[in-house]
Amino acid sequence: MKISQLPPEIKEKAIAYRKKFNPLDETDDLALAFPWGKPHTEEEDDYWHEWNEKPFDITHQLQQLSTQYPNDLEFGAQVRKLISEL
Repeated sequence: MKISQLPPEIKEKAIAYRKKFNPLDETDDLALAFPWGKPHTEEEDDYWHEWNEKPFDITHQLQQLSTQYPNDLEFGAQVRKLISEL
């Protein structure tokens, strides 16, 4: 799972942990961003493993794109890009 694809509240946690443990690394790969589980994070290993394995909700992605790209042509281009990455 990419950190950039996480829901906002989970994404914020992941970015904060990445900054704490790997301040020079800006990887978008959740599995490589920081050490999972206690004592490194408040959450357990299973919590991050579930997020890492969870298929990202396409509806959420489309909602984000529609607010970022209100122009129909820009939105269409981003949707095509999203589909090509699936």
